[in-house]
Amino acid sequence: MADPTLVGELHGRVAEALSSWREREEAGGRPPTRDDQRRYASALIAEELDRHARAQIDQGVDPLDTIEEEEVARAIHAMLFELGSLEPLLADPDIESIDYNGCDVGFLQYADGSIKPARPIAASDEKFVAMIQMLGARVGHVPRRFDRGQPRLNLRLPDGSRLFALMDVSHRPVLSIRRHRLVRVFLRNLVELGAIDAGLEAFLAALVRARKNLIIAGGTGAGKTTMLRALLNEVPPEERLVTIENAFELGLHEPGLADLHPNVAALEAREANVEGEGEITMAELVRAGCG
Repeated sequence: MADPTLVGELHGRVAEALSSWREREEAGGRPPTRDDQRRYASALIAEELDRHARAQIDQGVDPLDTIEEEEVARAIHAMLFELGSLEPLLADPDIESIDYNGCDVGFLQYADGSIKPARPIAASDEKFVAMIQMLGARVGHVPRRFDRGQPRLNLRLPDGSRLFALMDVSHRPVLSIRRHRLVRVFLRNLVELGAIDAGLEAFLAALVRARKNLIIAGGTGAGKTTMLRALLNEVPPEERLVTIENAFELGLHEPGLADLHPNVAALEAREANVEGEGEITMAELVRAGCG
C-alpha cells in the first residue's frame, strides 16, 4: 500500500489542478466527460510524481521505484474517482469487516475469523474525515452529509457493503464497514453452511408462507442481513415487497436480483439538508409503505 502521507500531499495538488481545469472547461462551454477527467488526472499525477522524484534526487534521497510510483498513482486515482484508500481493502474478497478508530488504528476481520491490524488509511484524522465526506457526497442513492451538524453517516457502497461512520461524538473519527459475502442466498444455502438444520429451514419457510411477523436480532457480524435475505427469498416472486431502510443494503431492487423479486419498492430514509428541512424518517416511510 502506498505511503498515505505522500498520497495525501500529491492528491491535494492534483485535485486542485483538476478542479481548476474543469472549471475553465465548463466556463468555455466544454464540460469534460468523466473519461476526459480521468485522462487529464493521469497526466497531472505523472507530472507530480516526476516533480517529487526530482526533489528526492536533489535532496540525495533515492526516488520511488516504478512499482512504488504505480501504487501512489493508483491510490491518488482511487481518491479522485473511486473509493480512495478503501479500494484495495474492498478488492480483497477474504475481508469481511473493516474497522478504524482514527486514521491509523485499523482492524480487518477475515472470512476465517482472524483479525489483523490494518495500515493507516489516511495521513491524518482531518484527511480521514475528508475522505468519508467525499464518499457521502458521491456514493449512494442521494448525497449524505458528514460534519458537526450530522456526525453520523450510513451508506451503501457500490459493492453492497454497509458503511457507518461517526465523528465529533467519538474520541476520534470512527469507520466500520460490513461486507456481505452471501447476497443471492436461500435457506437451503444456510443448511449447507451449517448455520441452520433442515428442521429449522422447514419451520422458517413455513412461517414466511403463513405471513407471520419475524424479528431478526443478533450481534455485529452474526448474519442478520444474510438471514433476512434468505427469508425474503421464500416469498413468492409474484408478491409485491416494500423494503424500508436507513441506507439501502438489501438491494432487492437491483437488476441482479430482479428475477427473484420483480415487484419491489425500495424506500430509503433521507436526512435533513443544511437548513434542517427535507428529512424523511423511517417511521414516515413505514406509514407510507403501509398505504
